[in-house]
Amino acid sequence: LVLNGVNNASARVDDACDYSGEEVFDLIVSNPPFHEGNATAHPLIEGAFRQLQKGGSLMLVVMRPGPYLKHMKKVFGTAEIVVQQGGYSVISASVGTPLVNRRS
Repeated sequence: LVLNGVNNASARVDDACDYSGEEVFDLIVSNPPFHEGNATAHPLIEGAFRQLQKGGSLMLVVMRPGPYLKHMKKVFGTAEIVVQQGGYSVISASVGTPLVNRRS
């Protein structure tokens, strides 16, 4: 955040699967452990949905987006591939209208 001159945000390292706080977030970003499969992916996606405020987004860096997108669509109602490069994809799902796409 400092390197990019962002002064209206904070970053946390936490476990979205086990997060039990009452705080809600605008954005949750993760590079989930691929070798764990759905055992980690499903609770991560479901936990993120519970902890995001309306308009908040979950973004994941994944190698094979299909299974992640499928579960994100089930939980969030929609999901998309944001970018693909070098065998990796960034996928995103939002609660309601994404903050990044809202117009004032």
